[in-house]
Amino acid sequence: MTRESSVRAFIATLRGRLGDAAPPVCPELREDVVRQVRSDDDLIARFERAATRAGCTVTRLPAAELPEQVASALVESGAKAAWVAPGLTEAITRAVGGVARVVRRQTEGDVLFGLDAAITGVEMAIAETGSLVCISGPHTVRGASLVPPLHVAIVRAEQIAADLCDALAELSRRAELPAHVTLITGPSKTADVEGVLVTGVHGPRAVRVLLVSATG
Repeated sequence: MTRESSVRAFIATLRGRLGDAAPPVCPELREDVVRQVRSDDDLIARFERAATRAGCTVTRLPAAELPEQVASALVESGAKAAWVAPGLTEAITRAVGGVARVVRRQTEGDVLFGLDAAITGVEMAIAETGSLVCISGPHTVRGASLVPPLHVAIVRAEQIAADLCDALAELSRRAELPAHVTLITGPSKTADVEGVLVTGVHGPRAVRVLLVSATG
Protein backbone atom coordinates (compact mmCIF):
# COMPACT_ATOMS: atom_id res chain seq x y z
CA MET A 1 0.00 0.00 0.00
CA THR A 2 1.38 3.39 -0.99
CA ARG A 3 1.58 6.31 1.40
CA GLU A 4 -1.22 8.11 -0.47
CA SER A 5 -3.53 5.10 -0.35
CA SER A 6 -2.78 4.65 3.36
CA VAL A 7 -3.80 8.24 4.05
CA ARG A 8 -6.98 7.85 2.01
CA ALA A 9 -7.84 4.64 3.87
CA PHE A 10 -7.25 6.33 7.23
CA ILE A 11 -9.52 9.27 6.32
CA ALA A 12 -12.20 6.88 5.04
CA THR A 13 -12.11 5.02 8.37
CA LEU A 14 -12.57 8.26 10.29
CA ARG A 15 -15.51 9.25 8.11
CA GLY A 16 -17.11 5.87 8.64
CA ARG A 17 -16.86 6.16 12.41
CA LEU A 18 -18.33 9.66 12.38
CA GLY A 19 -21.34 8.47 10.40
CA ASP A 20 -24.06 11.07 10.10
CA ALA A 21 -23.00 13.02 13.17
CA ALA A 22 -23.35 16.77 12.76
CA PRO A 23 -20.05 18.63 12.55
CA PRO A 24 -19.08 20.58 15.67
CA VAL A 25 -20.16 24.20 15.73
CA CYS A 26 -17.50 26.73 16.61
CA PRO A 27 -18.56 29.26 19.22
CA GLU A 28 -19.25 32.77 17.99
CA LEU A 29 -16.32 35.01 18.77
CA ARG A 30 -16.75 38.59 19.86
CA GLU A 31 -14.45 40.81 17.81
CA ASP A 32 -14.11 43.32 20.66
CA VAL A 33 -12.77 40.57 22.92
CA VAL A 34 -10.64 38.53 20.51
CA ARG A 35 -9.17 41.37 18.45
CA GLN A 36 -6.93 43.62 20.52
CA VAL A 37 -5.67 45.74 17.61
CA ARG A 38 -7.98 47.41 15.13
CA SER A 39 -7.03 48.04 11.53
CA ASP A 40 -7.46 51.80 12.08
CA ASP A 41 -4.97 51.85 14.99
CA ASP A 42 -1.49 53.29 14.52
CA LEU A 43 -0.08 49.98 13.31
CA ILE A 44 3.45 51.31 12.86
CA ALA A 45 3.69 52.51 16.46
CA ARG A 46 2.04 49.33 17.79
CA PHE A 47 4.45 47.13 15.85
CA GLU A 48 7.46 49.17 16.94
CA ARG A 49 6.53 48.88 20.62
CA ALA A 50 5.72 45.17 20.45
CA ALA A 51 8.87 44.27 18.49
CA THR A 52 11.00 46.20 20.97
CA ARG A 53 9.39 44.37 23.91
CA ALA A 54 10.13 41.08 22.13
CA GLY A 55 13.84 41.94 22.06
CA CYS A 56 14.27 43.38 18.58
CA THR A 57 16.14 46.59 17.87
CA VAL A 58 13.82 48.73 15.75
CA THR A 59 14.96 51.71 13.68
CA ARG A 60 12.37 53.78 11.82
CA LEU A 61 13.81 55.42 8.70
CA PRO A 62 13.07 56.62 5.16
CA ALA A 63 13.91 54.29 2.28
CA ALA A 64 16.83 56.45 1.17
CA GLU A 65 18.71 55.60 4.38
CA LEU A 66 18.34 51.83 4.09
CA PRO A 67 21.75 50.99 2.56
CA GLU A 68 23.59 53.08 5.16
CA GLN A 69 21.61 51.60 8.07
CA VAL A 70 22.10 48.01 6.85
CA ALA A 71 25.86 48.56 6.65
CA SER A 72 25.85 50.22 10.07
CA ALA A 73 24.07 47.22 11.62
CA LEU A 74 26.76 44.90 10.26
CA VAL A 75 29.59 47.11 11.48
CA GLU A 76 28.06 47.34 14.97
CA SER A 77 27.79 43.55 15.19
CA GLY A 78 31.25 42.91 13.77
CA ALA A 79 29.84 40.81 10.91
CA LYS A 80 32.39 39.78 8.28
CA ALA A 81 30.15 37.76 5.94
CA ALA A 82 26.44 38.24 5.22
CA TRP A 83 23.71 36.69 3.08
CA VAL A 84 21.72 39.30 1.15
CA ALA A 85 18.29 38.35 -0.19
CA PRO A 86 18.26 38.50 -4.02
CA GLY A 87 15.16 40.67 -4.02
CA LEU A 88 16.86 43.57 -2.24
CA THR A 89 18.28 46.53 -4.15
CA GLU A 90 21.75 46.74 -5.62
CA ALA A 91 22.36 49.79 -3.41
CA ILE A 92 21.91 47.62 -0.31
CA THR A 93 24.18 44.93 -1.75
CA ARG A 94 26.89 47.51 -2.49
CA ALA A 95 26.61 48.93 1.02
CA VAL A 96 26.96 45.46 2.53
CA GLY A 97 29.89 44.71 0.24
CA GLY A 98 31.69 47.75 1.61
CA VAL A 99 31.84 46.25 5.10
CA ALA A 100 31.48 42.47 4.69
CA ARG A 101 31.69 39.57 2.24
CA VAL A 102 28.41 39.21 0.36
CA VAL A 103 26.61 35.94 -0.38
CA ARG A 104 23.52 36.27 -2.60
CA ARG A 105 22.96 32.89 -4.19
CA GLN A 106 20.19 30.53 -3.09
CA THR A 107 22.00 28.52 -0.47
CA GLU A 108 21.26 26.41 2.56
CA GLY A 109 22.99 24.26 5.14
CA ASP A 110 26.65 24.67 5.99
CA VAL A 111 27.04 27.90 4.02
CA LEU A 112 24.52 29.72 6.23
CA PHE A 113 26.15 28.35 9.37
CA GLY A 114 29.39 29.96 8.25
CA LEU A 115 27.87 33.46 7.93
CA ASP A 116 27.56 36.20 10.54
CA ALA A 117 24.35 37.86 9.33
CA ALA A 118 21.43 37.70 6.91
CA ILE A 119 19.64 40.67 5.42
CA THR A 120 16.11 39.89 4.25
CA GLY A 121 12.80 41.47 3.52
CA VAL A 122 9.64 40.12 5.13
CA GLU A 123 6.30 39.03 3.76
CA MET A 124 4.37 40.75 6.54
CA ALA A 125 4.74 42.03 10.08
CA ILE A 126 2.23 41.82 12.93
CA ALA A 127 1.48 44.89 15.02
CA GLU A 128 -0.01 43.09 18.03
CA THR A 129 2.99 40.85 18.73
CA GLY A 130 5.83 42.57 16.89
CA SER A 131 6.32 39.42 14.82
CA LEU A 132 7.93 39.09 11.41
CA VAL A 133 6.38 36.77 8.82
CA CYS A 134 8.96 35.28 6.46
CA ILE A 135 8.21 32.80 3.68
CA SER A 136 10.28 30.61 1.40
CA GLY A 137 10.43 31.59 -2.23
CA PRO A 138 12.62 32.92 -5.04
CA HIS A 139 13.93 35.83 -2.95
CA THR A 140 14.88 34.00 0.23
CA VAL A 141 15.85 30.63 1.66
CA ARG A 142 14.33 28.92 4.67
CA GLY A 143 17.32 29.20 6.95
CA ALA A 144 18.26 32.81 6.23
CA SER A 145 16.22 34.24 9.10
CA LEU A 146 16.94 31.30 11.42
CA VAL A 147 20.64 30.42 11.24
CA PRO A 148 23.07 33.40 11.15
CA PRO A 149 23.65 35.15 14.53
CA LEU A 150 22.27 38.47 13.24
CA HIS A 151 19.05 38.88 11.26
CA VAL A 152 18.52 42.29 9.67
CA ALA A 153 14.87 42.47 8.58
CA ILE A 154 13.53 45.22 6.32
CA VAL A 155 9.87 45.97 7.01
CA ARG A 156 7.79 48.42 4.98
CA ALA A 157 4.99 50.25 6.79
CA GLU A 158 2.36 48.93 4.37
CA GLN A 159 3.32 45.34 5.22
CA ILE A 160 2.12 45.61 8.82
CA ALA A 161 -1.07 43.70 9.63
CA ALA A 162 -3.07 44.35 12.79
CA ASP A 163 -2.82 40.82 14.19
CA LEU A 164 -2.30 37.18 13.32
CA CYS A 165 -5.93 36.85 12.19
CA ASP A 166 -5.38 39.46 9.48
CA ALA A 167 -2.00 38.00 8.51
CA LEU A 168 -3.39 34.48 8.08
CA ALA A 169 -6.40 35.81 6.18
CA GLU A 170 -4.08 37.60 3.77
CA LEU A 171 -2.05 34.43 3.19
CA SER A 172 -5.19 32.33 2.68
CA ARG A 173 -6.41 34.60 -0.12
CA ARG A 174 -3.41 33.77 -2.28
CA ALA A 175 -3.71 31.38 -5.18
CA GLU A 176 -0.70 29.39 -3.95
CA LEU A 177 0.59 29.11 -0.41
CA PRO A 178 4.34 29.13 0.20
CA ALA A 179 5.99 25.88 1.17
CA HIS A 180 7.37 27.40 4.35
CA VAL A 181 6.12 30.18 6.65
CA THR A 182 8.11 31.36 9.66
CA LEU A 183 6.84 33.68 12.40
CA ILE A 184 9.68 35.40 14.23
CA THR A 185 9.06 37.24 17.49
CA GLY A 186 12.41 38.58 18.64
CA PRO A 187 15.74 36.76 18.89
CA SER A 188 15.89 32.99 19.36
CA LYS A 189 15.06 32.02 22.95
CA THR A 190 14.94 28.83 24.98
CA ALA A 191 14.47 28.01 28.65
CA ASP A 192 15.32 25.05 30.86
CA VAL A 193 12.99 23.34 33.33
CA GLU A 194 13.73 26.04 35.91
CA GLY A 195 12.65 28.77 33.51
CA VAL A 196 16.11 30.27 32.96
CA LEU A 197 15.84 32.08 29.62
CA VAL A 198 18.79 31.93 27.22
CA THR A 199 18.93 33.90 23.96
CA GLY A 200 20.55 32.81 20.72
CA VAL A 201 21.17 29.12 21.39
CA HIS A 202 19.55 27.78 18.22
CA GLY A 203 19.07 30.87 16.07
CA PRO A 204 19.81 34.58 15.79
CA ARG A 205 21.10 36.25 18.94
CA ALA A 206 19.93 39.60 17.58
CA VAL A 207 17.13 40.80 15.30
CA ARG A 208 17.54 44.27 13.85
CA VAL A 209 14.35 45.64 12.26
CA LEU A 210 14.67 48.50 9.79
CA LEU A 211 11.17 49.95 9.59
CA VAL A 212 10.65 51.95 6.42
CA SER A 213 7.84 54.48 6.63
CA ALA A 214 6.81 57.40 4.44
CA THR A 215 7.46 59.83 7.25
CA GLY A 216 10.82 58.30 8.11
